[in-house]
This record gives sequence, structure tokens and C-alpha cells, in this order.
Amino acid sequence: MKNVEQAFDLYATNYDEEFTSSFVGKAQRNVVYHNLNSTLDKENAVLEVNCGTGEDALWLSPKVNSVIATDISASMINTAKIKLQKTQLDNVKLEISSYADLSKKFLPNSFDVVFSNFGGLNCIDEHEFMQAIDAMTKLLKPKGKLVFVIMGRFCLVESLYFLFKLNLKKIFRRLSRSGISTTINDITFNTYYYSPKKIKQLTGASFKMLRLRGVGILLPPSYLSNKFSSKLTNIIYGVDLFLSRFSWSAYISDHYYIELEKTK
Repeated sequence: MKNVEQAFDLYATNYDEEFTSSFVGKAQRNVVYHNLNSTLDKENAVLEVNCGTGEDALWLSPKVNSVIATDISASMINTAKIKLQKTQLDNVKLEISSYADLSKKFLPNSFDVVFSNFGGLNCIDEHEFMQAIDAMTKLLKPKGKLVFVIMGRFCLVESLYFLFKLNLKKIFRRLSRSGISTTINDITFNTYYYSPKKIKQLTGASFKMLRLRGVGILLPPSYLSNKFSSKLTNIIYGVDLFLSRFSWSAYISDHYYIELEKTK
């Protein structure tokens, strides 16, 4: 995880410009919010992991009772603090934390929702993922929910792009079980792609799946966003919002939204 921490420390200054504020970033985030909106309750205590620059924490704040937003990157948390200081919000707390440290920092049965957006959990392997789930399970109240936005194992738009570029080796690159080497600011770490079936397997009998939706069905991955105009992105966003109501869309999307409820 040290390489991941270092990579995102360096990425913090450019993250909002390159993803949060991009046409595709905004559109994909709006699809997530559309689904998340019906899950939240005004009395909810929410723990956000891999919060990045705090964009989601600020959106969550008026909709729930409290938000604790965490990230392994100190630079991401500092950027989020700057954003928070510009608001009047008093129910958001920001804290540096790895997944492994969550259960050390917070009391058991403290949260109604644990939320992870845009592939933060794709930065850990299966063993680390199971450790993170174990910590999150302890922190959730009875009937509490895990809401994850995960990068899936097949992205239709990405595969069509690589096919068009005749880069056949990359068409099914996400299917690699050993992870894909990812480089951000000259720092390399592995990215692991998980299917909904694998997430259900990793969360085990302690959770039941409530909702599965595609995020970025026809919207492209963020690294292709410069090839799409704002007008085209808005049109595709409308189509994506409609298609995302069908669970099959999760299997061809850049990301997918999966919501699970604690059963015991």
C-alpha cells in the first residue's frame, strides 16, 4: 500500500482537474449519486473510505447526520480540508487512515453506511480486501450497508477503444487475476479488477446484495474523457442513467455500484 499512498499523495493536486471536474467525472459521479440518494437517511452516520479530495463527503453532508471521510493519502485529506474550510458544514470530519487501521480508529457498530467510491478498493488484492471487509463489518450497525463503486472486469467502451486501436492485448486486460500495473506520477502499483460475483464472495454470508447498477456503461473511462465533448457526454449520461437501472449493466461498465446489507 505504500506505493499507492505515495502515488495519490502526488496526484492530489491534479485529481480534481483531471477527473472530478471533467465531463466524464461529473457524469459518472451523478450516476452514483442518483443511486446513493435513495439509500441514505437523514439520521445516517456514514464512514467514507478512500475519500480522495472530499467531493463526495461534501455532497453527503446535508443528506445525513454525520460523515467521517478517510483516505490513506495525507495530501488528499489536506486538499479535502481546504474544500471543507470554504463551507459552513460542521458534520464532516476528515482523517488519514488505511483500510487496515479502520477498526483501530473507530468503535464497533458506529456506522449505518460505509461508502467507497470510484475504485479505491481496486487498489488492494483479495487478501487485503477481506481484511478491509472484516474491519468494515465490525464498524457497521446491524442492518448497516456497504456501498461500493468498483471497477469491473470488463468495460465495453474500453474494449471497443482498444479494438479500434488494434491493441488486442489490452481488450481483455481487466481479466488478469494477478492485477494490472498502474503508474501515476512515475510510481507504480497494481490495480485489481473485481466482478460483482467476487465482491459477493468476499463479503460472504454476513451480507446480502440489495442493488447492482452500472456506472459508465457507455460513458468512457476517465482517461478517454478528452475524446468526448460536453454535449456528447451529456447525451450519453442520459442514456447511462436509464440503462443503470438494469443489473446486467454492471457487467459491461467502467465501474459498478453495489449495495450490500449486513445480515448478522
